[in-house]
Amino acid sequence: MPHAIAGRLARWIGLLHFFRVMPPLPALLAGCFACIVVGFVALAMAGIVPPGSATVPLLFVQLFAAASGFGSPARRGYFDLLFTRGERRALIAAAHWCSSVAPGLAAWLAIATVEVAMRSPPLAATTGTAAAMLLVSTLSWAITVGLPRFSGAIGWLLALVMADAVPALAGAPAWLRFLVYPPHAVGRDVLAAPFQVLPALAVAGVAATAAVIWIVRMDVPLEAAQ
Repeated sequence: MPHAIAGRLARWIGLLHFFRVMPPLPALLAGCFACIVVGFVALAMAGIVPPGSATVPLLFVQLFAAASGFGSPARRGYFDLLFTRGERRALIAAAHWCSSVAPGLAAWLAIATVEVAMRSPPLAATTGTAAAMLLVSTLSWAITVGLPRFSGAIGWLLALVMADAVPALAGAPAWLRFLVYPPHAVGRDVLAAPFQVLPALAVAGVAATAAVIWIVRMDVPLEAAQ
């Protein structure tokens, strides 16, 4: 049993290493997270803004980072090494998701840590912000899994703009407003009213499960067979 666990762990680390060498998001986008963290921390130390004010910009950059797309690079042969090596596609999908969202999650944790260290009013270090980051990271990835990179993020922003133009949607259920515009939950403690976010997170979970099933069943013509 220990050997089996060690073998699985080694294969998982190998998958993460593959996506580190061939990252699913552009280096420029990863650099955006670093710029946001450094910039807002510098402004916070100068007393201009609280560090948690970086949370909403982080969410919108994470929206595009998570929308990395899987189908297009897979059909171009980028993942042939993994497919021919016999790796389980569900694990490949999980590693792809982790690699897509890791820079944004790291940036958020850095901002939350600085916020706690500076004893600022909590914005990043709240359950509402955690729920918003989880929703954006999961749903954006799932929507874009079979589409070109950034397609899901662009569609989400379009839906956001359209929803903002419909006044009647202001009276929509809280979870639906959170689903369309996750920054609504930033800085809030959602544990007191979990059903304001749980249905939206359930939608994201179902979408991610469907995306993994699609990856497992997708037909990928390997380069060697073309």
